[in-house]
Amino acid sequence: MDRKILQPINLKGNVAENWRTWKQRFEIYATAVELDKKVEKIQCAQLLHQLGEECIKIYNSFNFQEEEKNKITVLKQKFEDHFVPKKNKIYERYKFFSARQEDKTLEQFITYLKNEADECEFGEVKLTEELTTTMLIIGIKDEAVRERLLQEGDNVTLTKAIETCIITET
Repeated sequence: MDRKILQPINLKGNVAENWRTWKQRFEIYATAVELDKKVEKIQCAQLLHQLGEECIKIYNSFNFQEEEKNKITVLKQKFEDHFVPKKNKIYERYKFFSARQEDKTLEQFITYLKNEADECEFGEVKLTEELTTTMLIIGIKDEAVRERLLQEGDNVTLTKAIETCIITET
């Protein structure tokens, strides 16, 4: 048996974000130990073991159909439903369109915008990139960079805007 373990999920703070991060780490772990080659009952047990003691209590509150009990996708979805509240797209878009760099580093701000844009579910990739570019230009602290990017007009892409911001920051 593989003895590598993950830290249990942090159930304090932004639990939805903690779950997304923890789930991604578990997927990496599962790939590394070839967990998909094991029967689903073992996969479920490994997921529960890695989640930690508090999540066992949460698991015990779930209702399963008999045929669902040892299905890894069902178990993950139960935790997803528990940890991640239903999305309010209007609120997510409000946060996105209100974003300003303020005390964030440029890298933190860019990451924040990209993540928030994904949460907004704008649909088309092109629209998402254009809106992210627009919000980067609106939200950056450096007014000179903003003016420079605005002068580029429709020629500015997200990649170009990020490069310009990074070059002028250093």
